[in-house]
Amino acid sequence: FITVSLAFLVTLLLSRRIRGRLMVFISQNFFDYKYDYRDEWLKLTKELANLSNEPPLPERVVRILAGLVESNAGALWIKGEQKDFHLKASVNIATPKDTIIDEDSDMVKFFKDREWIIDLSEYREDPVSYNLLEIPDSITKTPEAWLVIPLYLDNELYGIAMVGAPYARVELNWENFDLIKVVARQTCNLIAQNDAQNRLSRAMQFEAVSKASAFMVHDLKTLIAQLSLLVKNAPKHRNNPAFIDDMIATTDHAVRKMSNLVDHIRKPSSGADEQRAPIDLTQLVRELIEDNSRRSPAPWLQGAPPAIQVCADKEQLRSVLGHLIRNAQDATAPTGEITLNLKTAKGSVVLFIQDTGSGMTEEFIRTRLFKPFESTKGLTGMGIGAYQAREYIQELGGSIDVTSEPGLGSCFSVRIPLANAATGESAGNKPEPTDSGLQEGRQAVN
Repeated sequence: FITVSLAFLVTLLLSRRIRGRLMVFISQNFFDYKYDYRDEWLKLTKELANLSNEPPLPERVVRILAGLVESNAGALWIKGEQKDFHLKASVNIATPKDTIIDEDSDMVKFFKDREWIIDLSEYREDPVSYNLLEIPDSITKTPEAWLVIPLYLDNELYGIAMVGAPYARVELNWENFDLIKVVARQTCNLIAQNDAQNRLSRAMQFEAVSKASAFMVHDLKTLIAQLSLLVKNAPKHRNNPAFIDDMIATTDHAVRKMSNLVDHIRKPSSGADEQRAPIDLTQLVRELIEDNSRRSPAPWLQGAPPAIQVCADKEQLRSVLGHLIRNAQDATAPTGEITLNLKTAKGSVVLFIQDTGSGMTEEFIRTRLFKPFESTKGLTGMGIGAYQAREYIQELGGSIDVTSEPGLGSCFSVRIPLANAATGESAGNKPEPTDSGLQEGRQAVN
């Protein structure tokens, strides 16, 4: 026993590592903790619960980590898209001009192998204790640098924090390092979540721009088709006054349409409600029939409906209804028939667009008809016309209903609220029929 005891004492005297581990074991099991962890966790939760950007989250993380060791200075590096670590925040500390930490640096490799906090004062006194690790210049050239803390997301190194030296000397032990590691992981999760939210926000902004661009390109494609038709027919009808008048009218419409697109690009934030105004839907339908009568089969309007007022942007409504009519013409043989019918019922007007074309299956209507960028026209179609029509009609508070049978044709029912639906009367001061009017309209087109 005496021999074993003497051997143990000699080992303690000669081995610094064993002596250190013994001191940590005694401290963990026989002494009170330095921190009240309940208070520390409540303070951390309060800091992280602040969702505002004042101060920015990286700066708050630096202050939290520095506060654990009585410091008020530090810096934070976060992994960038090229895997290098870029400076995101610095608090009360002067950093050198070259602040990028290379992914292939010794320190980054060291942190990838072990979750270890580097004490720079200890490192300067005894670099061998850190296996002669090379510290990047962005840290070594900072005079106030004291602790280098790795931040892990799961088991991957996501960031590196540096804490500046405190005003008064602080003795660190295992408890300090354990608390710093736990807080570093917790704050790293929040930083990663914030970065993911920012990337998602940017992706949504790009998606909105892409969506708007797709709609504009779709409108431009329609205008190009109209102007190309004029150019194609111009050599044959250059001496026809009626053709010249029609060409002037079509060109004027194209210019106005493109001017509206340019205005929309310049003022994307203007709300749709600001551009809405009462318009005569009956007159608009007649204009669309006239515009599309050059193609076969030419659409025609059943009966003589009165003036019906709806509240919408005239050019947008013309665009979406015109698209539905042109789609009906594309799906119908020249010898077929396209019929339009207007009926009012329960504060809304319903425009029925009936064709005797190829028709659609229920599965196609349910899964593909209104799905953006799905087109049955091959390279000539963009697949957003029907989607754009439904989205705009829904913005007006209406809806689009489709019934179709392969080989027999299709019927699009476009319901739009009347401009003065609250009074229960149309703009022509005529009382609206009840549901029987809607049923009568469906029977007429069927």
